[in-house]
Amino acid sequence: TRRWIRLVVADSYRSEKRAQVLARFLRSAGVQEPAIAIGPQRSGEAIVMESWAGPEDLASYTGPVHQDAAKAIIEEVAQGAREQLQTTLLVLSPCTAVAAALRQAPWMAQHVTVVAMGGSLRHGNNGTGPPYAEWNIH
Repeated sequence: TRRWIRLVVADSYRSEKRAQVLARFLRSAGVQEPAIAIGPQRSGEAIVMESWAGPEDLASYTGPVHQDAAKAIIEEVAQGAREQLQTTLLVLSPCTAVAAALRQAPWMAQHVTVVAMGGSLRHGNNGTGPPYAEWNIH
């Protein structure tokens, strides 16, 4: 089965800055198709690649840019549901936008598969301690 990446959400900590880095990364890779959505987290610690990208990278991104990530997620899932397609959300960081989308549109749970990275299955970090869920996994 072929899959397309239609939406990438920059969420957690400094979402706007993460979106700038994402836009530059995608453009550098020659990719301009997926929409970028910016999550609600607007403050936090600096990110490692912060100096690599700036507002001009997001402004010059030719794909769609959504300021409301939860709304963008809901719209993507609704479109998939209308087309009778299952939507997969790949979550690689704390994603408050996914939680907000599910609170606003609980029907999404019937049309979404969530694949998340968060915690450990067999042992703790670096092979130490028992398995655990990260703070954003309940």
